[in-house]
Amino acid sequence: MECLNRGGEMSYRNRERRRMKPLHTSQHHRKCKSNGGKSNPENLSCVDPRFHEAYHKLFGNWDVYKIADCLNTFWIDPAFKLEVVRLR
Repeated sequence: MECLNRGGEMSYRNRERRRMKPLHTSQHHRKCKSNGGKSNPENLSCVDPRFHEAYHKLFGNWDVYKIADCLNTFWIDPAFKLEVVRLR
């Protein structure tokens, strides 16, 4: 599977100023397999392994609603609220 950079910032090595290549990526299931997520391209993101590990340390395999609740309760400025909206 070809990895696309959908996961935000990536790590890069700058050995040659004109060529920058990703060092390494990790496949992340956007909807966890344990919650019924598949291994299809729409559900996979390639992310920096450090961010992938940090994500799972914070959120485990929680669903998007529990993640949003955690962010709203502990992390986001109380003047704002993150809401989850199902697109399809």
